[in-house]
Amino acid sequence: PHPKKSILLLRFPPLAFILLLLIIHPRYSNASVAGTETLIGLVGRDYVILAASTSDSASGISLSSCELDKIYVLSDPRRKFYPNSNGNDVVVAAAAAGDPADADRVLGRAGAHCTLREYGSGIGRDVLVAFDGRYGNGGEGSFQKLNASSTAVGVLGPDEVARFIRSAIAEGLRGRSGRLSVAMLVGGMGFVEEEEEDPVFKDVDTQNAWDSQRKAPSFVPRLRPRLLWIDEYGTLLPVRFGVHGHGSNFALSILDTRYSPEMDREEAVNLVRDCFQQLAERYVINNPRPPCIKCVDGDGCKLIV
Repeated sequence: PHPKKSILLLRFPPLAFILLLLIIHPRYSNASVAGTETLIGLVGRDYVILAASTSDSASGISLSSCELDKIYVLSDPRRKFYPNSNGNDVVVAAAAAGDPADADRVLGRAGAHCTLREYGSGIGRDVLVAFDGRYGNGGEGSFQKLNASSTAVGVLGPDEVARFIRSAIAEGLRGRSGRLSVAMLVGGMGFVEEEEEDPVFKDVDTQNAWDSQRKAPSFVPRLRPRLLWIDEYGTLLPVRFGVHGHGSNFALSILDTRYSPEMDREEAVNLVRDCFQQLAERYVINNPRPPCIKCVDGDGCKLIV
């Protein structure tokens, strides 16, 4: 071999050369676009917990901001117009990590799409209709009080919003605009089609009697908590708990050991805080500020202090 190349190899062993390459080109060391940011989400009985680190370190070393709110409410149409709702509403929120510009672009499109569907369904209107003679029971002079329960269900749930975001990321991969460097956790309350059990045949002993007398299954929409995991390549997965970022290896091990779908909200919040506490003790990047934790349920999206 060439003498200069031999001297270079002697001075820089393979391991040192690889480390030097990772330092010079940090994009090769990013296993996820979330980088040193951390997103955590989990599903409870009737709620979804979303948590995100409040720091932004685009360079991987220096912190450029420490008070960022990375959890955005995309769809909560009834809160503004029906503040005294019955807690049975569709609410969608998303936690984003990665390039802030890409995240703002994707979430802006998703939020606008949700608002368009709300207005098309008659929910996101600026004027509340308190009297409408055409649909009143008593004819031309009757009153019809419109409230949250009488409003048609036409808003987008977490699954629809997640598929919309996944399509935007996939278009970026295949289009000229380039890849969108963003990873998300989309969670909230949405209607899920579930099979309605017939009480008449609930206690039938024999399978033959069940098969001969059972009617075609009927499906009814029920409000359920949902959490969907999306990465920068357009992968979409419904999960019970999910994490984004380099610290996911530590957080996932804790969640896999201690998570239970029957946890109450206080236990879920404490579990998420323990994950961030372990990251602060065991991970190389220590966020100077506490994480932002929000709870999404049928009453909206609330900040957990």
